[in-house]
Amino acid sequence: MQHKGFSLINVFSPCVTFNKVNTYDWFKENIVNLEQYPDYDPSNRVVAMNKIMETNGMLTGLIYQNKERKSYENLITGFKPEGLAKQDLQLSRADFDKLLTEFK
Repeated sequence: MQHKGFSLINVFSPCVTFNKVNTYDWFKENIVNLEQYPDYDPSNRVVAMNKIMETNGMLTGLIYQNKERKSYENLITGFKPEGLAKQDLQLSRADFDKLLTEFK
């Protein structure tokens, strides 16, 4: 949560109530936790993609992290840090008309 760039973190939360094939035991046997690889470098995109393919996507932990890439909210023009519930969502008539022209 402290990191302001891009990170891909994979977490499994199996629903074993309706899935009688992929049980908790099946997940325990098939999921690979990246913490068991102390030399794993999450900043290397090629290594991350190879590890995903090696494990058929059955991988948990911090898979990839790019500290150079801006966070999503920093890429969006006009992004407001306060939540929508706390924002004034009223549009002026001019802004409303401008928005409508984008969809015609």
